Amino acid sequence: MSASFSFKQVSSEAISHLKTLEFSATGTRRLCLHNSNESSLHMMLIEILPDTCFACHNHVHSDEVVYLLEGSLKYSLDNGKVHTLSDSTTRSIILLKGVAHSVKSGPNGALYLEVINGPF
Repeated sequence: MSASFSFKQVSSEAISHLKTLEFSATGTRRLCLHNSNESSLHMMLIEILPDTCFACHNHVHSDEVVYLLEGSLKYSLDNGKVHTLSDSTTRSIILLKGVAHSVKSGPNGALYLEVINGPF
């Protein structure tokens, strides 16, 4: 596939292309659905390896929307609340700007869409 090929939607073709990419050192592979780092809305199709953790962090510039497609994710918020996304139950979460959270994928990993305001 050409490096200039552009995906603008979550489709079976986009998911198939994502699955051909190598995982990063942090345990993810990502496919941008936005035009550039200057885009006002960033959408990423992300696959995360099983039992991968992202340390506690927050987003100071924007809310973040996550929609789970496959697997499971556990969000632990700084207020002690835990939200689990699963392909058999709750599939989405809105993380408000400034709310600290950590993320852990389940035993089968996860495939999800992340939407956040840009630019970066």
